[in-house]
Amino acid sequence: MDKIDRHYAIFAIGPVQSFIAASRKLEDLWGGSYLLSYLIRHSLASITHICHERQMNYQIIYPHYTPEELAQPEGPSLAVANYPNRITFTLEASEESVNKLMKQLEAGVRNELVRISNWAVQEVFDDQTAEAQRRVARLKAQAAQQVEQFLEVNWIAYRCPQKEDWNRQEAERLFHALKGQRPMHYVPEQGIACTVYQRMDALCYELPVSTDRYGNMKKKLQDTWGKRNAKYKPKDLEDKDRARIRDNEFLCAISLVRRVARDFFRQEFDCDPHLFAKYESVVNIGTDEDGYYAVLLMDGDNMGHFFNGRENEVRNTSQQLSRFASQSVPAIVQEHRGVLLYAGGDDVLALFPVEEVLSAAYSLRVAFGEAESGLKGATASTGIAIGHKRTPLQQMLNEARELEKAAKLYTSSKFGDPVKNAFALSVLPRSGEYLGPAVLPWETEGIMLTKELTHVVELLSHVISTSFIYEFASTFQALVGSKTDFEPEYLEEMVLLECFRLIDRSVYDKSLRQELRQNLIHVPVLYRQLRLKGFIDLLKIMAFFNRKEKSSATIDINAG
Repeated sequence: MDKIDRHYAIFAIGPVQSFIAASRKLEDLWGGSYLLSYLIRHSLASITHICHERQMNYQIIYPHYTPEELAQPEGPSLAVANYPNRITFTLEASEESVNKLMKQLEAGVRNELVRISNWAVQEVFDDQTAEAQRRVARLKAQAAQQVEQFLEVNWIAYRCPQKEDWNRQEAERLFHALKGQRPMHYVPEQGIACTVYQRMDALCYELPVSTDRYGNMKKKLQDTWGKRNAKYKPKDLEDKDRARIRDNEFLCAISLVRRVARDFFRQEFDCDPHLFAKYESVVNIGTDEDGYYAVLLMDGDNMGHFFNGRENEVRNTSQQLSRFASQSVPAIVQEHRGVLLYAGGDDVLALFPVEEVLSAAYSLRVAFGEAESGLKGATASTGIAIGHKRTPLQQMLNEARELEKAAKLYTSSKFGDPVKNAFALSVLPRSGEYLGPAVLPWETEGIMLTKELTHVVELLSHVISTSFIYEFASTFQALVGSKTDFEPEYLEEMVLLECFRLIDRSVYDKSLRQELRQNLIHVPVLYRQLRLKGFIDLLKIMAFFNRKEKSSATIDINAG
């Protein structure tokens, strides 16, 4: 009889960034996030099924979901990508059995993605003709090869006879070492690159040959994608950009499955079609007046601290994170009229109207650190990128990611090392002028800074002209030095005095002037966090928010 040992197993899929970041449309972004989440959920169900079938003792540590939740997904959270990209669990079985199970899991997740790609090709290209069957068969083969090449699956099963914490930590260390040694897979690409994910060829029914010129290859692509079903062609010839797949789009298998993911999952779950509502574009999030919107990316700080405890503590952490991702985040995003694209563990990716994003960001941060809604004592750093609907989505995502990194590096004046627990903000206006980044802690000296910024925007919107800020900026721009650490202390007093002088000049009512001075009492706190250049940038960002407020007010008046 084989020896039964306890194993600590980690199973992860990716690449996360490539799956999500290369997105042209909002539904590409959602589709990539949801596919990863779905594949992990599929793997969790497989672990449960295989272990029951073979009578193997197992225990899922992360993420925490009950067998009932896996078997009968339902409700609004069904359409939310809320599973992280890895599973950790324990197994009690022989080494051979564990190895067999892990390989079966890997094969299962790869086969599932191939099944989805087959469905996507059939859905888009099959028009029920004999010629279509041959075309679909060839495209399926090319798509299967691409998704097999693309999907990264990493796993480790570490034998640890004794239930000691150091065994688990050693398994984590080995797993990260394994992930760092990515094998190279070379699959020759011969045709024209996908218009969305340019590391792969676009799917083409008639493969190019070595003698083909570019024009011939382009014609083959146009022939292939010209035969897509009417559902995916422009319905309005005057507005071809509103098609599910535009006439000039040629997609690889990864881009195709992301583009039609909601159609697949609507059929797969046989659920209310409204659950997988379509995302036309970011235009629906930005106002009709100017079309600006915000991308929010949040990530928990120092999460390793919560996963280095005893096994029951880690399981408890997993349970709290699952509750945060599946309940707290969707509720907050809905309350602030946002679109939730991903909420897995301590990560959140969502889009918001500009006027809602500061309040939403703070609500998410607070919920994340509270025992009732998240993980008690945890902190998080957030990047908030604001841009126009015509700014490429990939650029907005990259900006949000860079801002999140900047927030992770936030250093207070009291400590030399990064303390994180901050948010970073920037604006990409259509004028081309980059505003930001402004990196601030959520709270300092007992002041909630997102609330303070919202308060300044309201003041600007109702009382003070935007020109106030630009006058202030022009006055102090010449004093901005290259070394912010050596700015003279009297600058802070000058900034405050100039703020009051401009208020006095803008507001004639004496009692109102006093009220405004009182309301701006926390301005020095913002100044000390950002120094002069950062403070001027922040004021310009607030001026931009002010324009958004006025646009919203205009819409309300017109609607009324």
